[in-house]
Amino acid sequence: MHAFLRVATFLTVAMATFGSPAAAQAIDDKVRTGMTVAVLDTWGDRYRGRVEHIAADRIRLWHLGDLVELSADAVVRIDQPQGQGTGMIIGLSSGITLGAAAGIAAVDSPLPRVISVPILAGVGGLVGQGIGLLVDAVVHRPRTLYERSPRVIVGVSAVTVSRSKGVAVKVSW
Repeated sequence: MHAFLRVATFLTVAMATFGSPAAAQAIDDKVRTGMTVAVLDTWGDRYRGRVEHIAADRIRLWHLGDLVELSADAVVRIDQPQGQGTGMIIGLSSGITLGAAAGIAAVDSPLPRVISVPILAGVGGLVGQGIGLLVDAVVHRPRTLYERSPRVIVGVSAVTVSRSKGVAVKVSW
């Protein structure tokens, strides 16, 4: 029985050590005033807006015209949206350029250049814009600036019944 308690104690200490979070990350390490961010709190609410003030213990941002202040304990994750619409703009400008170049280079076209250049530029722009939207949807993901470390709670209690003794370990996260 003495060996069992030794093993149970070892496992409890090992689980408590394994479950301990890394060094705490402060909210103001990567989040700056003026950034557009999306904040997820402990209740599952999302706030998307521009950061008005940031400190290690709280964040204040403009969300839908209101000033919202959240404590650092309530913040689970802060994301920064990336590249929204840039692929569409790049695709539109590239498509217009390629379409216009194709219209100018078309020597044996039955249409005069005055008509073929704008038509090909417009079609090329629409195709490039569609490709840019697809690239934005597939490639660009929000960048996580802050994520609260998981909270692991380990509880140990002695269990004694008429014929045996033991230890009960409860782990929650």
